[in-house]
Amino acid sequence: MSQHVAEYLPEMALGVLDDAQRDHVQRHLSECPTCAAWLAELRESCLLPSTAAPPEPQDGSKVITVVAPNPLPKEEPATGVVVHRFRDHRVGGLLAFAARIADLFGVMREESERLLTQVEGRAPWQAGPAPSLQVLEVNSPLSGTQALILKAVPGAVFPRHSHTGDEQTLVLQGAFQSNGVTYWRGDRLIQREGSVHALLAASSVPALCALRIRGKLNFT
Repeated sequence: MSQHVAEYLPEMALGVLDDAQRDHVQRHLSECPTCAAWLAELRESCLLPSTAAPPEPQDGSKVITVVAPNPLPKEEPATGVVVHRFRDHRVGGLLAFAARIADLFGVMREESERLLTQVEGRAPWQAGPAPSLQVLEVNSPLSGTQALILKAVPGAVFPRHSHTGDEQTLVLQGAFQSNGVTYWRGDRLIQREGSVHALLAASSVPALCALRIRGKLNFT
């Protein structure tokens, strides 16, 4: 099998490849379920051209659009929800997130790469707080912080809860919906202390996210 064709998939989703490129991609997709799944995810997310801004959420949250490899913007001090969207992280393996996972969990880059490789392989998953959810706990040196990877089958719900501290969610695969807004691969959602929400796995492929939680979760 030839190497993955991730660089062609956004254009394939938008229908702007020329005939020769489209035929090349279609031949590869017939032999590669990984790329076929990535393309399905792109099409489901209604991917916009890179020059277009993502739609504003309807729940009063704030969206900040960032184009990698620029660093993440500084977090806003205001209460509520802050969203950082990295639309160009929609395709590829999980190692594309190694630097961001290292920053999120406060670990070395080598440790984040080991973790993501484990997630893509045989990770020691544990039962989550609801059916069809699995969690992988991560040792983080950050004081007062719980770090974990959440895996959810399509339609699974992480129960509604409130926060006694900030929670950061980085979507690694698929999509999650929170308070009526959908967050796709590459998006980072920051829920401030006192906020209340649930997470619904909202894509047709299994969803993965990295969570950094300060304080406690109170399930409602």
